[in-house]
Amino acid sequence: MIAFCIIVTFLFDRLCFNGGSDVFESCTEAFYYQKGKNDEIFQIQPLESGNISSIRCRKENDTFGIAFLDNNSEDLTLLSDSRYAAGKSFVKDIIYEDFNENELNSFLKTTTFCRQGMKIETFETSVYDQSFVFWDGLQIEPTEASIDGVCNCFISKRCIDESNIAAGCYMTGGGQQWFTDEGYFSVKSSRLPIKTLLFGDVDHESEKLKYQVWKLECLYPLYTITIPDLSTKCKENNSQKQPIIYDLMDNKLESCLYSTTNPLVLRIENSSPFSSFQIIGKEIKDCEYSITAYSNNGRVCNEIANCIFHCDDTKMVDIQIFKKIDNDQLVICDVMVI
Repeated sequence: MIAFCIIVTFLFDRLCFNGGSDVFESCTEAFYYQKGKNDEIFQIQPLESGNISSIRCRKENDTFGIAFLDNNSEDLTLLSDSRYAAGKSFVKDIIYEDFNENELNSFLKTTTFCRQGMKIETFETSVYDQSFVFWDGLQIEPTEASIDGVCNCFISKRCIDESNIAAGCYMTGGGQQWFTDEGYFSVKSSRLPIKTLLFGDVDHESEKLKYQVWKLECLYPLYTITIPDLSTKCKENNSQKQPIIYDLMDNKLESCLYSTTNPLVLRIENSSPFSSFQIIGKEIKDCEYSITAYSNNGRVCNEIANCIFHCDDTKMVDIQIFKKIDNDQLVICDVMVI
């Protein structure tokens, strides 16, 4: 077992070179410098010299918050047009805030888990003439969303209503009536957000479709666990960082990170790939807490022993630790890459 030095770091101190402006790289950075604010609109600039957008950042507890990103299709829009008889002939690209693709990609890297949904209403249109493209390039028809094992519809509402992942979509019905599907997308977080809508079969007067894309909601950490390269000898050489250091590598229960938040959201990062890690803490040796961990490709890390997790090779893991009793104090004393 190899123990790496652990640094709990909040962010890169961009204010060292931006003259102390109120423009931030991420919601994480904004909350570090704007202490005392729990729900605020911040000016966010993911790439230096790039576009700036006003983004709502809401602090949920001491370890994470939620960022809400607007898009250009949030109003319920009716589509019925003779130009769009062929399936997937109407194409709508979804634009988020004032960001281009690279800027949004950069912002997403500052977050952990995301979710998004939409509402779609159909009248005398075929479900097989519609298609959806997600940010990772996946293109699916409404009934193909089971690719991630969440639901047989691209929207989860009917599967939730019927407690059955094979339930499918409401919009597969026919007849002279409206069918509505609304809810969160049935895909894993790493595929989000939705990128393009493709609709068709709305050329006749009786054929109609309404659509509305919801805001993108992403969790962002208020601090992260970073495992630096061993060549740094556990010393922080970047003067633009302001790390808060916890002794999480000495295998001692006397030096720990204490938290009363539920869940505790952490991120483990390493300069080289790793596949297994262990969490050690007071009252956690038997893994009495519920722990969920995802590698940076969105795959779940499996628990192979008490608080020992195995992932596909990765340089980053996002962790959520849930306490059974909300007011209990969670104590993490060591995080070890195996």
